[in-house]
Amino acid sequence: MKILILYQFKNHDQTIEALYYKLIENDIKISTCNITTWKCRNIMMTRATFSVKLLFLLSKIPKVRGLLTALFRDKVLLKLCDNYNIIDIHFFSPYYHRLIFELKDRKKKVKITIWGSDFYRVDSERREMQRKIYQIVDLIQIETPQIANDFIGVYPELEDKIRIAHFGITQFEVIDELKSLINDNSSLRKSIDIPENKIVITCGTNASPGQQHMQILESIKNLNAKHKKSIFLILPLTYGRASEKYVNNILKKVETLDVPYLIFNTFLSKRDTGILRVVSDVLISIQVTDALSSAIQEYMYSGNIIITGDWLPYNLLKDNGVFYITTSIEDLTETIKSTIDNIKTFKISCIDNKEILLRLSSWNEVIKKWESIYNNMMIS
Repeated sequence: MKILILYQFKNHDQTIEALYYKLIENDIKISTCNITTWKCRNIMMTRATFSVKLLFLLSKIPKVRGLLTALFRDKVLLKLCDNYNIIDIHFFSPYYHRLIFELKDRKKKVKITIWGSDFYRVDSERREMQRKIYQIVDLIQIETPQIANDFIGVYPELEDKIRIAHFGITQFEVIDELKSLINDNSSLRKSIDIPENKIVITCGTNASPGQQHMQILESIKNLNAKHKKSIFLILPLTYGRASEKYVNNILKKVETLDVPYLIFNTFLSKRDTGILRVVSDVLISIQVTDALSSAIQEYMYSGNIIITGDWLPYNLLKDNGVFYITTSIEDLTETIKSTIDNIKTFKISCIDNKEILLRLSSWNEVIKKWESIYNNMMIS
């Protein structure tokens, strides 16, 4: 069994890397390729290898990147796929339509791994286009039973193709290491200029407009002076596709709040990301859609109180006893007030989250499902 994972977003690199190394540890023959940056791991030597390396170098030149992708991507990828039994496509987009038809013509096993917004944030026209592709692939992997139910509601004829497995979270280990080095988080707060006596509220997990930053900031603006005086804001704007105009609007908005804040908009190492999780007390995440975000789970694992949209499909967490707070956008200001007023009580309620998440989302646990899915593809 030889597996090739294809994916397209740079901010998926760390998750795909973790999956890759965990499968390698378990003696699975696996390769990965980012079809946008052409960054690859363990690619088998074929005639396509030189083309991939050349595209990797040329993709760093913005003026030629789009042209090269349009002209050569499918040809190179088809050559690349020749030596693999299973092609696992992560985050389904129109980029893969023609490629998947070609792969099935060549009798390849093809799995689509849905990340969330590739199902939730598409219009009805694209959903119908996707239906044709879903019908010819071998399997469709989805992160949680709740999302699977939503998927079946749109594509009832595909129920037999669905398999459920989510990603593990390597960042748990980074968080544990950081916490083992400190008695409390005051030293970490000092290292990034956060006052010790403030309740630190993180607003969203990336720069994507889907995080609904403006609604979060508007709700914070509506707090009274007493509540505002007790808080400090962090806005992680490092990842996510956002226009310069959108980011500038966030900056303008946060300036009107009369609340101290920090914005992070440059690359963060795994350790830096872990520090943001550990120094935070509350995460507000009311993104439009989500599957089972690693970032959300990392904040939970760190002991944060999570305030999240009551429309988001986190039943897997709820059913396993994870404590978090849900809210509508209309009630967000009142929910934030309640959280500030009851911070100590809610923090105690979060204590068991760490052990629950370790059982649910450590790579050592979830990798078993991934292996089983791949092995069953080979014998079916």
